[in-house]
Amino acid sequence: MHELRLMRRVLEAALERMRDAGAVRVTALTVEVHGAAHVTEAAAREQFAALAAGTPAERAALRISWRPSHYRCLDCLERFDSVEPADEARCPRCGASPLPEELAETVRLRSVRVELRP
Repeated sequence: MHELRLMRRVLEAALERMRDAGAVRVTALTVEVHGAAHVTEAAAREQFAALAAGTPAERAALRISWRPSHYRCLDCLERFDSVEPADEARCPRCGASPLPEELAETVRLRSVRVELRP
């Protein structure tokens, strides 16, 4: 599962930030997902909850923001932005399936809120 690998990286980064702050628990985190990431919100949430179980991030609020990816249609050469996953994105001009123009980091941890003591 693609989401499992990505959310494992997010959890590891959040726990590292928690330890660096001398905190005891992660209470909330915000991740940014590129549209071309082939990630669904439901799967990302499910994988994060499963991975966080039994860790200091268990029951942390997960906020997901979607960042548009740049696409190019190979049929009509239209360039456009979309938050739709690459396999669901369609060219607004001709309706064909486009390709992402970038291979940017697909999921990024933007912020972490922690609890310093119980």
